[in-house]
Amino acid sequence: NWDISATTLYATGTNTNVNAAYQDNGSKIFLEWINGTANPYSIYFDNSISTSSGPSTRYWINNTSGNWNDTANWSATSGGAGGASVPVAGDTAVFDNAGGTRNGALTINTAVNVGTLDFQTAYTGAITQGANTITTSTAMNLNGTSLTAGAAITASGTLTIGTSKTLDLNGQNITVTGAFSNNGTLKQTGDETTVTVTNDTDSGTVEYSATSGTRNIRTWTYYSLKINGTGGTFSLPGTITANCDVTISVGTLSMGANTLNVGGNYTNSNTFTAGTSTVNFTKTSGTQTLTSGGTGAGFLFNNITHSGAGTLQLSTNAIDVDGTFTNSAGTFDANNLNMTFAGAWNNTGTAAFTRGSGTLTFDGTSTVTDSSSAAASFAAVAISGTATLGSNLIMTSNSGAGTLNLGAGSYALTLTGTGTPLGVTTFQKGTGSTVVYTSTTTATTIAAVQFNNLTLTPTLATTYSLAAALDTLNSRNLTGNLTINNLATLTTTASNYNIDCVNLTVGSGGTLTANASTVSLSGNWSNSGTFTAGTSTVTFNASLGTTQTVGSNSNAFNVISHSSTGAIQLTDALTAVDLNI
Repeated sequence: NWDISATTLYATGTNTNVNAAYQDNGSKIFLEWINGTANPYSIYFDNSISTSSGPSTRYWINNTSGNWNDTANWSATSGGAGGASVPVAGDTAVFDNAGGTRNGALTINTAVNVGTLDFQTAYTGAITQGANTITTSTAMNLNGTSLTAGAAITASGTLTIGTSKTLDLNGQNITVTGAFSNNGTLKQTGDETTVTVTNDTDSGTVEYSATSGTRNIRTWTYYSLKINGTGGTFSLPGTITANCDVTISVGTLSMGANTLNVGGNYTNSNTFTAGTSTVNFTKTSGTQTLTSGGTGAGFLFNNITHSGAGTLQLSTNAIDVDGTFTNSAGTFDANNLNMTFAGAWNNTGTAAFTRGSGTLTFDGTSTVTDSSSAAASFAAVAISGTATLGSNLIMTSNSGAGTLNLGAGSYALTLTGTGTPLGVTTFQKGTGSTVVYTSTTTATTIAAVQFNNLTLTPTLATTYSLAAALDTLNSRNLTGNLTINNLATLTTTASNYNIDCVNLTVGSGGTLTANASTVSLSGNWSNSGTFTAGTSTVTFNASLGTTQTVGSNSNAFNVISHSSTGAIQLTDALTAVDLNI
């Protein structure tokens, strides 16, 4: 054995000092030294042997299975003969399946430390890491095969996971100090230590797979996030953003009080624990789908917000939102599926809400605000809780054992349905509100409730019938105005139901058929249509200092009664059978 120091060699066995030199002798390189007075000794090196100390590239040429540290599996050229040195620090190890005959499975039976570990797309062989670490200083590429870790992985340069490929950390720690490109799946239990890993936010899936216990998911921005651990619970540590899909395959996603931003599709096939959280759907164009999994335990939402300019469309399952629903941009498409809301419901800005044919139920305490410039029509609404208007609202009909309150904002409730469209058990008129019936052609019944203002505005000739008296005696008097517009006919029916209101207006083309009822008003009578008096009585009862105007449009009254201290002022000729003043 010899130690080399400068140009002096030391014989380690005898510690004899010798001088050394080397010369280029054409075809040979030799080292010559003189030991005392003895003849010179020479060591010759064939010049075909590389003396370079730089990194090498080695190619895996096994086509069955083999160990990392077996030189027979390595070649200095792609598809070449084996026998080259095993890749070491700084070297490039290439798995390229040259000629389609170099696809042997790899067993890593010793610690690996190389510059680049390159599993190319053509190589699909299995990799068994065992308990041996992998370290790369330049790059690690999993383009053709997947890897389940058996020990720590350190990628001091870049890490790439190819399309449809998986790096399963399997509880082992990973360090990535360079760029991380994930076109496949990074799978982890969630208990690993990940050092300086900057997650890929524009491609790939991060999958959590622990099968027991509870752990936080990482505070990364994700492209796609997948929960896939039977028996495992995965908690949000704060606000988390997934630029694409969120999938709960098996296991539990526990939200706490946090926000989850979803830029793609949401699919729940197992358990979602909402807590007091918000799920915000953010896709800016196109359609993202929401598959809730159902409406029972494990599927309920707290708050849902749709803030993206694209379309959020329900898929497969109904949804149940126990907190606040807000559609502030784009389009929410219920896709004919059922919806249940227990909290505030908001459709704002320019957002569109497409109801479809599914049911819409308010089963909690909800303020319903549809302030969007693309105002929605609710179709039929079931109310088992309390729904209070926070804006004007359009619906076909309402029903259920709950309460509909028209709020304090002088809002209009428009009912487009026929039959008995106002069917909720408890109706509260609120302050300054108006109920507008717009049903067409089919006979429609006016509910026996107390209205503020009541307006009939069909687009085709339609008859509306009172279901009961709308008068003070029955605590159902209108505290505002009754307006009968073009094509509407209101009849008090053969039951001669009475009407009490402030102003009464029969518009051009409108008709009031009074039968034998009493119609009382404290405001003005304005008739530009038809008044069929029958044997009715019209009572003017304004208070002292108030003048009521009467415009008859040449329609005769039966009995006019004026028993109050106010004044009556005619705006045209008046005809009556009896006039009681």
